[in-house]
Amino acid sequence: MTPKLYPGDAVAALLIDEDGRYVMQQRDDKPEIFFPGCWGNFGGAIEAGETPEAALQRELEEELGVRFESYEFFCRLVMDFSYAGAGEVVRYFFIVPLSAAQQARLTVREGQGCGVFSAQEVAKMAGIVPYDGLAIWQHATRSAIGGRYRGEAAHEGH
Repeated sequence: MTPKLYPGDAVAALLIDEDGRYVMQQRDDKPEIFFPGCWGNFGGAIEAGETPEAALQRELEEELGVRFESYEFFCRLVMDFSYAGAGEVVRYFFIVPLSAAQQARLTVREGQGCGVFSAQEVAKMAGIVPYDGLAIWQHATRSAIGGRYRGEAAHEGH
């Protein structure tokens, strides 16, 4: 029998090295977690009463043994689990610059390991956490994304 999964609000770090590559975690291969064995961003669940920023700091210290003083909110992804009675959950993504000195001090304490990938490599990866891949794509293509769609084009000529 497949174990039950419990979605909840979470944070994720777009850890970006000095060459603009993404440092990612290969997740543990445990059936009780979402996307076991896949590549994803470091991060995790927001605990009760915790802000997304506090959760980010705690998760990165737990998973990598490094405290990051510099980070910036990037985007959030809202996922609707109403079909399963779980309602909406939010995943908050933060840009976390990673210096070479910090990268040398990383100690992976959770997951099977880590890897460093360009945006092009991430886009072609099999076995990636879908929402983490989406956030990396959004970050990598941010300068090409235009203004907000308001539906004007859909109404032209009607």
